[in-house]
Amino acid sequence: MKTLFPLLLIVLSNMINAQDIVRIAAHNSTEQAKACADYICVGKNDEATIQKVLDLFAKSPDVGHCILLSDGTYHIGGFYSDENFLQPTAIRIGVIRSLVIRGESECPRNPNGVVWLVDSTAYDNHDAETQVSVLSFSYKNPLNYNRFSMKNINITLPDIRHKVIAINTYNTGSAILDNLTTSIVMIMILRKLVSEHKDRIIYAALVVIAANSGGAFSPIGDVTTIMLWNKGVITALGVIKEIIVPSIVSMVIPAYILSFSL
Repeated sequence: MKTLFPLLLIVLSNMINAQDIVRIAAHNSTEQAKACADYICVGKNDEATIQKVLDLFAKSPDVGHCILLSDGTYHIGGFYSDENFLQPTAIRIGVIRSLVIRGESECPRNPNGVVWLVDSTAYDNHDAETQVSVLSFSYKNPLNYNRFSMKNINITLPDIRHKVIAINTYNTGSAILDNLTTSIVMIMILRKLVSEHKDRIIYAALVVIAANSGGAFSPIGDVTTIMLWNKGVITALGVIKEIIVPSIVSMVIPAYILSFSL
């Protein structure tokens, strides 16, 4: 009986911390990786395969989920409009409480690791002014409950990076981090993405504007709104309804003006 009780605790602990893990292989992954994969991409519009898995995860949002990507190149071939997202997005994350998307390679700078390659044709159905996102969260998510981790994945973009960076910063600033933390994180990423000093300064300015705009409409996006929310002075839904449109406008107009300097 003494040995049975610890075993029951271990079983219960594993059940509580259970995580649904799905393996996806690229079209150029090794044969061994493909043999172990639950899904295999074809090298064209691979975002559809990843999205299929995310849609399955959304059916059990309270369970921890993980997508494990085998080393290889995953081609992003389109950005899709959805009423639950603020802009056309390739990979759309709905209401999922806990999600991990990671590459199997432990070295994130490994050129032969996991690469999300955004094809230039992905923008064919969108105007030059349209802002898009490679990966985005639904704005209808319960913002204070989500846990998301992305590791060991390299994203390669055509030479229109400002469109993606601005929107991803907006989502991150409003849904996960406060505006100051978001600015620091995104500027560190810019140092790796943009080599030209002049362009980097312009992108950094856009990051700061977008982070503050994104943080303004969320009760957890700024220290001031967090304090007001904790005191019950404002409600999460009330802030979002009143501020989301001005927040978008305050980001889109400067982004449009700065785009002429690039």
